[in-house]
Amino acid sequence: MALTAEILFINPDYLKRLTNLNGSVEDSYVIPSVIVVQDKIIQQYLGTNLLNKLKSDVSGGSLTGNYQTLMDDYVRKAVAWWTM
Repeated sequence: MALTAEILFINPDYLKRLTNLNGSVEDSYVIPSVIVVQDKIIQQYLGTNLLNKLKSDVSGGSLTGNYQTLMDDYVRKAVAWWTM
């Protein structure tokens, strides 16, 4: 059984730039934490429908307007800090 690709709202480079995470930390240690934060914490605040909409837009490259603002100004920063 193949695993489906996870849609991440932030990448490890974003996390390292925004936080005190050392640049020598391997990305493979960071990514599972990002997934958990999105699925366990962010989903509680956004709800399943909005979370799925954002994931769909991010994966399709069609994130625009208020959804882009929500993602850039709030969601990505929250994911970064909760990941830490």
